[in-house]
Amino acid sequence: MAMNNAKNNTKPEISDKARKVIAQAAGISRLLKSGGDKISAYNNLLEDEWDGRPSALNFLKESSEILENLLSMNGTMRNSLASDLELELLAVQPIVEGVASKQPKCANGVINTDLDLHSFVMTDVFMLQETLGDISSFIADSPQCSELMICCFKTELTRDAVGILRTYLEPKEYIVISLATHSNIELFLDEYLAADDPRLADWRGEHASRMLSWLGVATLHGGELLVHRSGASNGIMLLLPLSSAVSDDNIRAHIVNGHPETILLVDDEDMIWEVVINMLSELGYEVLFAGNGKEAVEICTENKDVVDLVILDMLMPVMNAHEAFPLLKQNVPDIKVLLASGYVEEEDVQDLLAAGALGFMRKPYRLKDLARKIRDILDKNS
Repeated sequence: MAMNNAKNNTKPEISDKARKVIAQAAGISRLLKSGGDKISAYNNLLEDEWDGRPSALNFLKESSEILENLLSMNGTMRNSLASDLELELLAVQPIVEGVASKQPKCANGVINTDLDLHSFVMTDVFMLQETLGDISSFIADSPQCSELMICCFKTELTRDAVGILRTYLEPKEYIVISLATHSNIELFLDEYLAADDPRLADWRGEHASRMLSWLGVATLHGGELLVHRSGASNGIMLLLPLSSAVSDDNIRAHIVNGHPETILLVDDEDMIWEVVINMLSELGYEVLFAGNGKEAVEICTENKDVVDLVILDMLMPVMNAHEAFPLLKQNVPDIKVLLASGYVEEEDVQDLLAAGALGFMRKPYRLKDLARKIRDILDKNS
């Protein structure tokens, strides 16, 4: 939970535009590393060919040193980009389900094999959600695509598998998010990056920035972006390292205590709330949604004995939190309300906290922190 950055020395919040720039820069950095490594391997072959030619070998040595320095600086830059993000521990399933629910061509939703609440990754939820949404749209928008399939599963990458895939990943367990279609469309990164085909020039230019962003997001998360082909099925696979940081404390923060409580989310922005709704549903909560304060008052009044907690955004059209909160307390005196906003500070909501609101969270917040705050309020006031 972020309050005032100057007060608690947290990192400054990253805008959506900054995230895109960071992702594209990381994608370019990854391509530079791949290209640099290939040149380095070629130089090693030339060293054997030029044995006995001192001047040529001296030139090769100097060029290799320049390349090594460039690769070192590139690695430093890539690490710096990753450090700009504030990753949090999150379950993957709700994020992917939120993306699938918005894609009309994903009729069968998510084909889930073995992911559960213990399947956590360290991620920037905004960045991951936008990337998966963009990849799914890219595939689905192809005229040849009639159905998009999204599949999630865990896999163990052995050293042999890492070598076969020619990836920089370490041998360990990963979560795979596969987005694919049965249609025979020309995919993606291999032709895009390697093919010397003038017919691909316009296509390459049109999709360059978005593909670099996908590769950059995978890199920033310690993962990989792969093209996969299996018969008539073509698509993209995003590999993310399965987090080993999951503890009993993490799990407890994500588990409903007792009966399935009902939470009413009140917000006019749907970007992150799709993820929040799916996450809370996955945790066992019943979730209702309202787009403004007026709808929230109506829902709570009609369901006095149903709603256990209201998460109320401060700034909304029709009726904001300052207008809705007194009506909520008037119609349902014992209603529990958690305030949230990305545009106001905690000192700006002191009147509502004094009037009975049970807390305030500054957006964007960590979903783990939201889960803990919900549990704290419901358990303390049960």
